[in-house]
Amino acid sequence: MRLVALILAALALAGRGAAEAAPSLPVSGRVIVPDAFSLAAAEVVLALEGGGQRLAFPLADGSFSFAEVPLGVHTLTVELRELMFPGVRLDVGAARKGKVTAALFELPGAPEISHPLLLQPMARMEYFEQRQGFNVMGFIKTPYGIMAGFMLFSMFIMPKLKVDPEEYKEMMEEKDKAVAAVTGRGGNRQRSEMSASQLQLSTGQPRTLVWAEGIRKDVKLLEVDEDLLQELLADGLCLKGAPGEEAVLCSTSKTFAVKCVETTNMVLLVEDAAAAGGAAGHTPLRARDGNAVPQPTPVGQLTGLATQIEKNAAAAAVAPVLASALVSAHMELVVAAPRLHQMDALLAARQYGAEGQEGGGGDKGDAMQTDDGGGDGAGSFAGGYTEAELLEQVQCSTAELRAALLDRRALNLDGRWCTVDQAYQGLLLELALLTAVEHGWPLSALPGEALAAALQPHGYDPRVSLHCLASFGTRLGGGGGGDAIDDGPPSSQQQGGAASARADAAPMDADGAAAAGGAAAAAGGGGGGVYCLDEAAVCLHFARSLLAAQPDWILEEFETAWQLAVPEGMLPTLEMLHGEALLHGGGVGPSGVVAPLRIKHFPLAALPADAASRFAALFAERQRWEWEDLSPYVQSLRGPGQTAEALLLKYARISQQRPTDPVTYSAR
Repeated sequence: MRLVALILAALALAGRGAAEAAPSLPVSGRVIVPDAFSLAAAEVVLALEGGGQRLAFPLADGSFSFAEVPLGVHTLTVELRELMFPGVRLDVGAARKGKVTAALFELPGAPEISHPLLLQPMARMEYFEQRQGFNVMGFIKTPYGIMAGFMLFSMFIMPKLKVDPEEYKEMMEEKDKAVAAVTGRGGNRQRSEMSASQLQLSTGQPRTLVWAEGIRKDVKLLEVDEDLLQELLADGLCLKGAPGEEAVLCSTSKTFAVKCVETTNMVLLVEDAAAAGGAAGHTPLRARDGNAVPQPTPVGQLTGLATQIEKNAAAAAVAPVLASALVSAHMELVVAAPRLHQMDALLAARQYGAEGQEGGGGDKGDAMQTDDGGGDGAGSFAGGYTEAELLEQVQCSTAELRAALLDRRALNLDGRWCTVDQAYQGLLLELALLTAVEHGWPLSALPGEALAAALQPHGYDPRVSLHCLASFGTRLGGGGGGDAIDDGPPSSQQQGGAASARADAAPMDADGAAAAGGAAAAAGGGGGGVYCLDEAAVCLHFARSLLAAQPDWILEEFETAWQLAVPEGMLPTLEMLHGEALLHGGGVGPSGVVAPLRIKHFPLAALPADAASRFAALFAERQRWEWEDLSPYVQSLRGPGQTAEALLLKYARISQQRPTDPVTYSAR
């Protein structure tokens, strides 16, 4: 008995502990509905916080209750097919110990409702949409209403809209006058009216058309605007293209792609047979039998059969219109980007200072020809190309060629254009920096003529030395730097420190830009001007030298070597290497080892010039690009009226993993 009593006491204590561990509170309330509805099918659903649910069915008076609801935040809803009730957020002893509080879900900010709960419906459930009545405006907006309205307009209103021929003619004349006042020239309508008057053509008056014996079918028309037409008549235009190349048409300032467009209409080139000498036997139009010459039929009226016969007979009495050519196609012009890759290939083949060349030049035998054979670097230049030779082989206009030569820092010696070998120009820059340190000249104010004269005894042409300074810096004024700054190469400068040439003017020869002689050097650089070296250009040169020797570096080691290589006082930054190198690596590897960030040589100059090959090379290097890295390699592909966004839509696929991630571009 004692053992049984101990077991009963243990069970009582366990039940009491379980009750204390899982306390609960009762929840009750009442559901109120209108008299027309019954609570027989109503259910009160209590969704517990930890999962599971309990059901309660309201009594006839709407009351319901849940005996033991565990502490926590639960959801209570009333389900009745005809009515919609709000959801209730039920807090059982969680916020207030020993109390039940509630709030409605569908009414944010609503005050708490008291316990016991009082639940009322929000609205009546509508399962079917009410049919609307006939809407006149809705019918008019339908395709049937629009067709009916157009038919009524054509039947009753359009016949009343008649245009007086005289008023129409006056209106067109006023329009042509307005066009001539705005553009400064007459429209195409005036030109066509002039041609019609020369051929004695008029509206409603027939003429006889005859075919020439040897009618030509090889004629193509060229569609041009008024400005291009005036240039064609004054100076002519040039069609360029080698066998296998797409032909382009070049004016003095633009390049046009030529597209041949076939036409299904009959286009004839005609002339008056009387003017062509083919009017023998024809007599001019005259009145016969005292009758007046038939007048043109007014606009909007039909001619009778007798009137047509009379007009045809009158047309037979006049010299016919002679068709001398049949045109089946015409050429359209579209503004296109100049084909400058041809110029780059030509200039690269004849670089000044290339290895194996005597004092510079291009192919062997195109070296500098000195007058005295003294080897001082000055003399006549026989390499490179003249502007006429480049225009003959490059598909671009004269203005575009000159702008491209200035952009590429081309050198003009004795009227011949060439580029300077990168290694040769870099060596010349380093010698110029050593000379500046030796003479104590600041890099922001280098006397051009004095520096060129100091390098001349070492075999460097003063003109090339000044060109090097202009390539890596900016030419200031001829004296103390007070003149306007000119960013162009020295080949665009006049002798004796003249004012900077206009960018759209023809590039001028560099002869005499830096006279060789000790007197000029002693004068402190008057004719050569003063040059301020550009920090970014100089730092980029030394970065290229490091990357050429070792294409792939650990970024930290590269930055240390780069800082040691640049002149003292210059601060290189990674922004200077956009379009020249790429960062890669970094992050944590699979084994948990942190990989160092690296930099790799990837120059824009080594990529193809056409867009399709350029994007193929880019995505072969990286599968995914961000815009900051991709932008320098895409901007140069844009043609006239073309945007980088259009190129990306054509050749790349845009993706973004998450809204917070950067946009990336991958191959299509």
